[in-house]
Amino acid sequence: MSKETKKEVKDLQVKTKQEPVIDQERLNRVTSKAEEALEQAIVELIFNEPFYANLVMGLRREFTIKIPTLGVSVTDQINLYINPYLFCSLDVKQRVEVLKHEAAHVLHNHFVRFRDIEPKVFDNVDKSIFDRIMDMQKASTTNKAADAAINEYLPNLPRKV
Repeated sequence: MSKETKKEVKDLQVKTKQEPVIDQERLNRVTSKAEEALEQAIVELIFNEPFYANLVMGLRREFTIKIPTLGVSVTDQINLYINPYLFCSLDVKQRVEVLKHEAAHVLHNHFVRFRDIEPKVFDNVDKSIFDRIMDMQKASTTNKAADAAINEYLPNLPRKV
């Protein structure tokens, strides 16, 4: 392969690894609507299910497009991550249900249980890409099992989430 061809391949690899272009103005508008929608859903929880409302209000909330739906994690606090596009696409009942779903992960202590069930997923040892993919698949299976246990009690949960 010639020097020029190698350079073209390298340039192409760099270009394909770049992040997609994000319309920041649109993202800001959608995030603002999602924040209002979240507050509306929390008000619904306050009136109808104060236990869940109290739990959700105690979470650190972050809107992000790095995840396709919603999720919770533990750092120095419990975090709720919300994809603003998805959240805005739901009606109020569905928003309430997805918040209850994430709260249920906290209530059932799934963070600790996942760590106990899938310790390889949570270690920080450098692994090959194959090992990381296998670990993610195992964690995904564990997460699906946890979701199934939670979702049977949430009749208004949207199917697309």
